[in-house]
Amino acid sequence: MLNVEGYAVKKVLVTPCKNKNLYCIINDYMDALLKAGVLPVLLPLTDDKTALEAYLADADGLVLTGGGDVEPALYGEERDPLCGPANPVRDGMELFLSQMAHHRNIPTLGICRGIQVMNCALGGNLYQHVETAEMHQRTDVPREGVHSVSVEEGTLLHRILKQEKIMVNSRHHQAVNRLGQGFVAAAHAPDGLTEGAEDPSRRFFLGVQWHPESMYEADGNARNIFAAFAAAVKENS
Repeated sequence: MLNVEGYAVKKVLVTPCKNKNLYCIINDYMDALLKAGVLPVLLPLTDDKTALEAYLADADGLVLTGGGDVEPALYGEERDPLCGPANPVRDGMELFLSQMAHHRNIPTLGICRGIQVMNCALGGNLYQHVETAEMHQRTDVPREGVHSVSVEEGTLLHRILKQEKIMVNSRHHQAVNRLGQGFVAAAHAPDGLTEGAEDPSRRFFLGVQWHPESMYEADGNARNIFAAFAAAVKENS
């Protein structure tokens, strides 16, 4: 247990993207986690399960970040022409981390691609391309709410937000389709797409399709999601 300047966690693992020869992350993720009171640690991209096991051994939480498309073969489907290129190392790494975190009851927060990976890790599948692009692919306003989501009563997400409907940002073209085993829908977009899902049998295993890290400064709902995750992380320490 680390207790320094108000921080009381060992580490929260954060999955990266890769840009040429750089491991990288949008700063919003790290800033939001720090402001919520936890210490984020950016992982390398690796398929070395021994190394990933070592990271998990003393991890207090896991954040699965946004990014590119998941390989359809991983959930038993042929590739749609509109599905983007996959990163096999990242896919394998995040699926392994999701499954291990779920098995070990390590608090896990999935964002955008993250909720999709969590769903696949539990045996679900994805829509490879969402047709309603005017609603969901709003990269022009990354920090503003562009559509509503309805939050299901009785879910962890509802207990966190204490609201039945909120506005969210949106920048994705894939989405959760068939829910994986134990995954329960916690929020829906107006077109019916699953925007939040969770496993109520776990301490905190929650994914959202939007990007609360990008709305952290201006939106209390976004801050509440990170605060609830941080609370679960600290309880896990």
